[in-house]
Order: sequence, then C-alpha cells, then structure tokens
Amino acid sequence: MKFKIFGDIVCGKTLSQMHESMANDFVVKGALMPDAHAGYSLPIGGVVMTEGCIVPAWVGYDIGCGMRGVRTNIIREDMTTERLEKVKGLVLKSVPMGQNKHPRAKANEHKFEKMLTLFTPLGQEIANTRGMGQLGTLGGGNHFVEIGYDEENWVWVCVHSGSRGVGHAIATYYMKKAAEEAGVMKGNVEGGFPLQVGTDLFNDYKKDMDAALIWSQYNRMLMTDAVMKALDEVFGDRVKSKACIDNIHNTAVQAQDQFLHRKGATSAGTGELGIIPGNMRDGFFVVRGLGNAESMCSASHGAGRVMSRGEAKAKIDFDEFQKQMEHVVTNVSIHTVDEAPDAYKDIFDVMDSQKDCVEILHHVKPLLNLKG
Repeated sequence: MKFKIFGDIVCGKTLSQMHESMANDFVVKGALMPDAHAGYSLPIGGVVMTEGCIVPAWVGYDIGCGMRGVRTNIIREDMTTERLEKVKGLVLKSVPMGQNKHPRAKANEHKFEKMLTLFTPLGQEIANTRGMGQLGTLGGGNHFVEIGYDEENWVWVCVHSGSRGVGHAIATYYMKKAAEEAGVMKGNVEGGFPLQVGTDLFNDYKKDMDAALIWSQYNRMLMTDAVMKALDEVFGDRVKSKACIDNIHNTAVQAQDQFLHRKGATSAGTGELGIIPGNMRDGFFVVRGLGNAESMCSASHGAGRVMSRGEAKAKIDFDEFQKQMEHVVTNVSIHTVDEAPDAYKDIFDVMDSQKDCVEILHHVKPLLNLKG
C-alpha cells in the first residue's frame, strides 16, 4: 500500500520498515513524517491508521511521551545568566533526571491513588512498583527541560518526557502478549502484532494505554510546576503562565473501529496547538495544525536522528559539542554527547518539509537546556 512521505527520507531501513508495516491487511492508510528514522517495526515518525485493532509496538515503549510548554510573563532581558544558573541549580535539586527518582515513596504523587484506579490490576501493579517515585522525573535520552525566548522576547518553559517505567513495562507486557496471539512465542516480539477489538487483551491494553497517557501528562505537569517554582524563587514570586500547551506523540487515537497510531508524531488537526523540538542548540517551535489530510492531521515530533546513539558517541567531538552549546546554560557532559545537534537532522529543513501540515507561530531559542 502506498503512503505519503513528507521530506527527504534517504534511510533505506526506515523506508523498508514503513513498507513492511503498510503491507498488513489491517492497515488503512499511512504517512511518514520528515523526522522519520528507523526504530523497530514501525519507524519512529510513522503514522498509520488500522482497522479493528491496535498494535502495541506501533505506539511504542514510552506511551504518552510528549511536550509541555508554558509561556511566562518574563522577558528575555530579565533572564540573566546569573538567574539561569540559579534556576538550573534549583531544577536539578527538584527534578530527578536520568535513572534517578524521588527518594521518598510517592513523593510528588498526591494524586497517585486516584490515578491507580484508571489502570487494570496489572497496570496498578506496575504503577505501584515501576512507577513508585517516578512521577515528576525526566528520564534520559532525548528528554529535556528547557527555558527559551521567542521572537517577541517572551520566556517559555518546555518539558519533554513521557510515562517513564510505567509505560515501558505496560508496552513490554502487551507486545509480548500480542506476539503470542500471533503464534510468536520467542524471539522478536516488537513486530506489527495486533490486538483485536473486542478481545480481553485489547480492552486491557486500551485501558492501560489510556491511563499511561494521563500518567505522562501529569508527569510533565509536575516538572513544569517545579521549573515555575524555581523561577518564582529566583524572581521573587512574580512569575505567571500566560499560555500552556501539552501534546502527546506516542499514542493510538480511536475513531470508531479505526485507530490512528502516532509513533513519534505530533497531532496537527486544524487549529490545534503543538510543540516540535529541534535540538539543544536550536530550540523548539510552537505550531498550529493545518489539518492536512495526507498527513492524517500529523506532523513531526522533532528533528529526527541521523546518527544512532552509539555512532554519535563514536563520531562527535565533545569539545565541538561544548562550543556549540556555549550560548546556552546546560548540564552538558561526555555522557550526553549522543544528544549533540550534529546527531540530528536540520530542524529548519524538517519544518520546511511540513509547511503544509503546521504553521509556525513561534521559534523559541534556548537559554537553558537540561538533560538526564
């Protein structure tokens, strides 16, 4: 089945993964976003509509991963380097990053018990174990906390994170079950194995996926609140939020018996606001969706990698990485060199490739960027 490609996708593995996914008889339509790159099964940046089923592997491990952005009442000129360094210190103390989590059980989790009721018994067990202490934590990889400014010099706060260990464990369990339903008992369970509408497995996955989406949003909200509290402390309790956007880019959205899978893609319905990050050096874009039917009302979820993490660590010079980030307050280290700008596609080319999908409202340039 043919599918629409946005941008110049030159990676053969990315294209072959998309073709293999589209060959399934339950697939209705598909599109490939300009940031697409090879993952497992469906490529990251793949958007696929299915009939009568959800494919857990096409939602991915980090269920609900997404962006939260808040425009503040601070102007660029007031966000001095000294203040940024103070904010950095406060955020690093209040937001665990990488593999770290909150040291106290259920810290920052006053809604923990209420959220547990959204999950199946399996999901509740996962949340009570893997999720303990993880709400309000960033994780590693391409997740980040960023402060930047737009073309009008308004300062923004942005958080990129997902459902952490909860989503990963839920995805792992249901991917394996979907593979078993297809007769695959061992080996690769990350393939395009569906869960059929009306089955107990489908109902359980749908309930746990939906709960993980809410978990991820609450996770981002807690971290955004922590950054705002840090700004309050530095500025003397006068920081206000003037706009808030939260969008998810790992999910399956239901429309009757069809399911729109976005595995690393931003929802871009007509008038819908979203955030598309670039890299640590070039910041992020606040966009408005144009409701493009060919993209199934979707856009990229970032710039997209051109190097694997291992390749980036082997090829990218750390000193050059540091020079690229001189204008930004960061916690850059040798351990985050795989997140250097050179590991990603040119975000400006990516945005140009999807100008029929989204309208750029703001380009927010970074002042501070923190990674796990």
